[in-house]
Amino acid sequence: MAKTIYCDALLQQHLYGASVWTPPVNIYIALSTTAPTPTGGNVTEPSTADGYGRVAVANNGTNFGPVAVEPSSGYTIANLVAIAFNADVTATWGTPTYWVAYDGPVGGQRSVTDGATNATTTVTSATANFTTQDIGRTLTGGSIPAGATITAINSATSVTISAPATASATGLSLTLGSMALDIGTITSPQPINPGTTPSFAPQALTSTNN
Repeated sequence: MAKTIYCDALLQQHLYGASVWTPPVNIYIALSTTAPTPTGGNVTEPSTADGYGRVAVANNGTNFGPVAVEPSSGYTIANLVAIAFNADVTATWGTPTYWVAYDGPVGGQRSVTDGATNATTTVTSATANFTTQDIGRTLTGGSIPAGATITAINSATSVTISAPATASATGLSLTLGSMALDIGTITSPQPINPGTTPSFAPQALTSTNN
């Protein structure tokens, strides 16, 4: 597995000077029982009702780094410290075989309370500080249709979404969804059952980019 298309685009734009990308302060580790796609789709996370939640890990060289011996092709990154999930597993999480690095928790990357819609594809917020890194994120709240995503940044306070809001309103609580950055595999995956504390030893979570 490897970087998502979203992350690859950010890196390409950063490399060639189109925009500056600042990596997130925290990486949110998610588990998946299905194989994610390069777009970050087909991720099957356990239910939050079963005690699951993504784990926030500080994004630094202490927690993540290259494996001790690189493969013959590609570059492999791994967790360098143990990563533990919620100790309160109330129902089976299945057998996660993949992990995904997100830039935010399950609930979303960030939220605002001053959103405004006008029954078009334009959504505004004086405090959202929209950037090109928000293109592709879901935007939820108010009368914005389910599944709508940000397709263009008009300014730091205005975006275009993929489907028009169905009503005009102000003072809306809006949430920008988190984006998948990297996809990897889990070494020796095991079923996660009630009463256990899921924890992954150093180098149990790896991702190779060819």
